[in-house]
Amino acid sequence: MQLNLFNNNQVDYSQKNYIILDENKSIYNLVICDLSWQCLILFGPKSSGKTHLAHIWQSTNDAIFINTHNFISDIRYSNAFILEDIQNIRPLLKPIYGKRRSASEAPQDVFEERNSASTTKLPSEIEFQKKSIQDETTLLHCYNYMKENNKRLLITSSVSPKELNFQLRDLSSRILSTASAKILPASEELLKIMLIKKFADRQLKVDLKIINYILTRIERSFHGISKIVEEIDNKAIGANITIPFVSSMLSTISR
Repeated sequence: MQLNLFNNNQVDYSQKNYIILDENKSIYNLVICDLSWQCLILFGPKSSGKTHLAHIWQSTNDAIFINTHNFISDIRYSNAFILEDIQNIRPLLKPIYGKRRSASEAPQDVFEERNSASTTKLPSEIEFQKKSIQDETTLLHCYNYMKENNKRLLITSSVSPKELNFQLRDLSSRILSTASAKILPASEELLKIMLIKKFADRQLKVDLKIINYILTRIERSFHGISKIVEEIDNKAIGANITIPFVSSMLSTISR
């Protein structure tokens, strides 16, 4: 059977387009329907549905997407806010000092060189680390403001709160004490539905036997599905998506 899957070119993040099964119903209800939390960290692997849930929450709460640089200017326009991909704020370099720092500790000395036995850091590394701590400080102010003014804040992350490893002790403490929800790995049923949906988002015609063929040969995750659909879309260029075509493409990718 050939599926004529038609949709808009852009991803549909609407509530009606979110797939709810028994396995993800509880996390959907927690994020979208539960009014008891003021701040929630939603975490899960890349392409697991965090952004879709965030957009639904945005539409139901008149929320505003913010970052650490614009929250001050946008704070008066809503009582609900969304901060995506908080893991991008954490330092990617090892701290110069082993201990975390409190927000009250001026970061002036954080960038001093280690003792002579240590490897000298490049200026670019020092500047990057300095920016990371500045971003953490801004994030801490943002978090505190939301709590003190009874604003709601939905945070997304691709790693768990314990893995964020912020330098500032105050920020790390607040993040670890915040309610969090994990998006669990998808079942076979959900992966199949998601694969069909991803093709639909790109207006690609796909046969069900090809869907099953793909599922048995790719990384069984949301990210794996997103990656293979993007590859097929980029290489098909109007051609029929057949099993030989997919097989050839998968062989090329695996090399």
